[in-house]
Amino acid sequence: RDQAAARGLPRRPVLLKIAPDLDLAGLDDVAAVAEARGLDGLVVSNTTLARPPHLKGAAASESGGLSGAPLYRRATWMLAETRLRVGDRLPLVGVGGIASGEDAVGKVRAGATLVELYSALAFEGPCLLGRILAALAEAAAAEGGSLAPLIGRDAAAVAAEGPGA
Repeated sequence: RDQAAARGLPRRPVLLKIAPDLDLAGLDDVAAVAEARGLDGLVVSNTTLARPPHLKGAAASESGGLSGAPLYRRATWMLAETRLRVGDRLPLVGVGGIASGEDAVGKVRAGATLVELYSALAFEGPCLLGRILAALAEAAAAEGGSLAPLIGRDAAAVAAEGPGA
């Protein structure tokens, strides 16, 4: 990326997507390397191999990565832990289980500067985007017109709650 930019090509941002299954020592390593190597941000988090005990049906025993609503708590915990490590030095994309405007605002409060969703959009359709945007706009209005004061506001509390079962 940097070599391409030095040759006059457009500089493309590089973000690393991390799994919510990392232990905290692994997260420490990832955060340190991301900053040392000059990454442009982190995407927190990918699918999980873990299966929460409350998960029922086929999803409880299928192999592969779990996404969607069951991932929300663990992914948001990992996001908060990441925010505590990198502060505002790296943009964080909050991913995992966002199915409502409240979920998106929760990701911001845990440390996300951007949010990404997929599973809920596939299930609920594009109307979900309007509801999420409305919730983010309402949260921004409550902060004087910007989400910036909310970014990471609850990171320590979310981290203290742990990843859930």
